[in-house]
Amino acid sequence: MLLVFAKLIPVNGKDKEIIEEALTLVEETRKEAANIEYNFDKDVEDGTYLFIEKWEDMDGLNKHLISKHFKAFDTNIKAFSKDMDIKVFNAESVNLYE
Repeated sequence: MLLVFAKLIPVNGKDKEIIEEALTLVEETRKEAANIEYNFDKDVEDGTYLFIEKWEDMDGLNKHLISKHFKAFDTNIKAFSKDMDIKVFNAESVNLYE
């Protein structure tokens, strides 16, 4: 399983536009076969936005990155935000009750 943490830094006053773009992206991404979880949250301390994602594998993540909805988001969001900080981790679930 892959975990992805993407931090999006908004341009001042563009929160509404970012949220509108993100809603469409989240809705479409959650339909993707390899997507396990896809969330969009706001950091209350610094006002940045966070995509917290789980993917079955790298192939699924790569398909997401070339999808029509991701490409549209990537193009549109550039007017409302600074660069994204993206981190990808190869992970496995841990059973805490063994």
